[in-house]
Amino acid sequence: MIEQQVEEIIAYVLTLPTVGMYWFLFVSTIIENLFPPWPGDTMIVLAGFLMAHDAVDPLELTLVTLAGNMVGAYIMYFAGEGLLALARKYHARIGWSWARIQVEELISEESMDRTAHWFRKWGLWFVLLSRFSAGIRFFVSIVAGISRTNLILFSISFAIGVVIWNSLLLYGGYALGENWRQILDWLRVYNIVVISLIVLATLGYLYYRFRKGQSAHPPV
Repeated sequence: MIEQQVEEIIAYVLTLPTVGMYWFLFVSTIIENLFPPWPGDTMIVLAGFLMAHDAVDPLELTLVTLAGNMVGAYIMYFAGEGLLALARKYHARIGWSWARIQVEELISEESMDRTAHWFRKWGLWFVLLSRFSAGIRFFVSIVAGISRTNLILFSISFAIGVVIWNSLLLYGGYALGENWRQILDWLRVYNIVVISLIVLATLGYLYYRFRKGQSAHPPV
């Protein structure tokens, strides 16, 4: 069902004039930052195929997709700041005591300082590398906003990652030409592996936090 919908989107894009393709790709790159299931990478690979047929200009394509990604990233960055404000305002209303304790620890000044320190040291590399997986990129901008990462440094790192990743996808679509869909199979396997590792790591971390919380707050 999903593959059929993707094919319908591809068929629609191929009917658009050049300006329409640019607008579609601009909106597509915004959506991929807000809604991970959206086939943003597929659209970039398709754009590489169109580039091989001189339907779009490489420089214009790079600027359009970069602009869309930056808009999407800023939306999520400021959403992260908003989530932090909401958590600080309403965390006391959380009924599950373990969850409330975890939220209180996460939004404490000490925790925020640790996160900010980690982000200053490694976060910008993490932002850059996050572009190489659809499973990570969705969360990174939110975390950057929550941790109040310097917006200029975040923007530079994010933009570099976007240009590198999109250039790889565009070149793949350009080089393979009519066989550009092969890249989609490779991306599917790649993302499954990366997302599986992320899920396992997240579950392991949550289990560790849960056990640690139980030890620190034993039932009476």
